[in-house]
Amino acid sequence: MIKNMKAWQKWEKSFLRNEPPDYVRNSRLMESMYQEARSMGVFSKLDPLEGLDVKIRTAKILNV
Repeated sequence: MIKNMKAWQKWEKSFLRNEPPDYVRNSRLMESMYQEARSMGVFSKLDPLEGLDVKIRTAKILNV
C-alpha cells in the first residue's frame, strides 16, 4: 500500500520523464490493444464501406 501519495507521484513523474521512449514496445502495446478491441467487437466491420449503399439509400428516402 502506498502511504505517501505525493512522494509516489513525484517518483512516478521523474521515472517516466527519464525513461527513453521505446518504439517497439509501444508498437506491440498498441497492436495488442487493437486486437483486444477487435475481439470485443468495437471494430466489427472489416470493410469500412460495408453498408454504405444502404445508408445512402435510406438518406435519399428520408430527405425526399
